[in-house]
Amino acid sequence: MADDEPKVRALVVQVLRGLGCDVLEAGDGDEAWDLWDEHRPALLVLDVMMPYVTGWELCRRVKEAAHARAERPPRILMLTGIGAALNAMTSPLFQADDWIDKPFSLGSLTAKLRALVGRAEGGPGAAPVVKNAAAKRLVAKKATAKKPVARKATAKKATAKKPVARKAPARPVAKTPAAKKATARRKRPPRA
Repeated sequence: MADDEPKVRALVVQVLRGLGCDVLEAGDGDEAWDLWDEHRPALLVLDVMMPYVTGWELCRRVKEAAHARAERPPRILMLTGIGAALNAMTSPLFQADDWIDKPFSLGSLTAKLRALVGRAEGGPGAAPVVKNAAAKRLVAKKATAKKPVARKATAKKATAKKPVARKAPARPVAKTPAAKKATARRKRPPRA
């Protein structure tokens, strides 16, 4: 758990211990990197705005180092205050597994941590540990293969915009007397 705010760190540590986790604590990004490098925990909870090394940068470094060593990368939960839209865009860029906005409720924090703890321990969604290069390429190929997506029919398809019939542009006004008479004849209703 890495956060430069002691109260937030203490709260998250308490929840993690309640889930049965052994917890290491760091007050900044450099300290968190050193602890990860020494102990290799399966789950990291990182504040985004920390001194020395930001949570996003630390997240990216840890994931890259684990992949370079052919180790299972840790699951990472980011604690942020930047808003849902930016989190949804930023988390995948830095390879974070999940994020939660500050301020957060204990219930939502516990639910996210419980899901990530299960994945970090080899539960559903856990990444396989791959030692040799050939097997690693095979796992990577399977992970990037496109899977068919089942989609539900939505009301949007039924209410799709239909082409609008447009009026023909007005004809230019005739300037010659003969053209005026021809135009006037065309506008008259037919005789019965």
